[in-house]
Amino acid sequence: MRLLLLIVGTCLATSGAMKVEAQDLVFRPVNPSFGGNPLNSNHLVGIANFQRPEEDVAPAPTRTTSERFVQILESRLLSSLAFDVTDSIFGEEAQDSGTIKFDSLTINFDNTGTEVEISILDEGTGQITEIIVPTTIQ
Repeated sequence: MRLLLLIVGTCLATSGAMKVEAQDLVFRPVNPSFGGNPLNSNHLVGIANFQRPEEDVAPAPTRTTSERFVQILESRLLSSLAFDVTDSIFGEEAQDSGTIKFDSLTINFDNTGTEVEISILDEGTGQITEIIVPTTIQ
């Protein structure tokens, strides 16, 4: 019993004498993209380049001016087609259903009232992509 009182007394006596201090934890990002020191940029890029395997580093293919022009033109035409499809589904004179063909693409859409189901068939590859867009907010 005396031993127990001695241990409890010692613990109580030393607990009052101990002083514990703490400070707030503060997160300091390293990467400058997330608010870190901008002087870390070159160092982080150097480490990333060092860690990247050599087979991943391939020179960018060079394209002629005419190849770039054709790519831009194709992109603009497809963008215009996408706008026309969107307008015929959601525009002021929207249709309930329909089919749009462009080159090897067949686009079918059906407005069920609560959602629009869009099916895109690439006849060249046979790949079908389905998109369902809700039209009502729940």
